[in-house]
Amino acid sequence: GEVERAYRSVLVVSIRAQTSAKDSRDVKNLLLPTWAKELVAEKFSEYDGREIQWGDDDSLIAIFSGAKASYDCANSIQEELMANPEICPKIIFKIGLSTGQPVTENGDFFDKVLKLSHRLCNAARDNQLLISTLAAKLAKADIQTPYFNNRIVLPAEEQLLTDLFKITEGDLAE
Repeated sequence: GEVERAYRSVLVVSIRAQTSAKDSRDVKNLLLPTWAKELVAEKFSEYDGREIQWGDDDSLIAIFSGAKASYDCANSIQEELMANPEICPKIIFKIGLSTGQPVTENGDFFDKVLKLSHRLCNAARDNQLLISTLAAKLAKADIQTPYFNNRIVLPAEEQLLTDLFKITEGDLAE
């Protein structure tokens, strides 16, 4: 097929609940973070993201036509999740955002950008957004707000993450 030159951004959000359960008798304290997942899905829609399914884990993933919309969506998600510390269950989240061509020369459909976003999400600290260099550039990202502790990942760091995950994913597959 023909290579598409337009860029797409992929936003990956991982959410997990914090629990006060100490053992199996505290099952009533094992709550799913549905409120947070619903909020993320609403934000995807609000910023014109198209939610997609990911079979490898329960991450929430959306594809955006514009880097700015995806970046604004990520910031809005982060802001709202952090603004609700009293809602139960309490949650921890991580966000990864990258941008790339939807179809590469070797025919991969979003594969590279999807994997990078997912890897950035996995590498993020609790409640942090990691954003790829290209996504930051196209979104004109301003991450000067120290409150969120967000960061733009340098190209060398992106490559290191890719290499490390390839090694660990390869070892786990065997």
